[in-house]
Amino acid sequence: MAELLELRSIAERKRLLQAQCDGCRRALQLQIASVRDDTAWVRRGMDSVGRYRSFLWLGAPLAGLLVARRGRQLRRLLVRGVTAWQVLGRLWRWTRPFRRSH
Repeated sequence: MAELLELRSIAERKRLLQAQCDGCRRALQLQIASVRDDTAWVRRGMDSVGRYRSFLWLGAPLAGLLVARRGRQLRRLLVRGVTAWQVLGRLWRWTRPFRRSH
């Protein structure tokens, strides 16, 4: 009799652990999908770099000449560009919940 109660207790504990494991597994799958969605831009960026690699080698010397001749103007433009990129990134993240609902 005691063995039967213990067996039932163990079976019930097993069912609870399986249910908990299934919940954790689903949560992990959702997190993985979210990370894949959030990092998809990395793959696109690397593909773009691969496509334009030969042009980048040609553009590097030209960029060096521009920096040497117009350093201050270019630096100011670069700072503005980075600031704009950061602002747009924040806006993009802020609008994410609205975009995913569609």
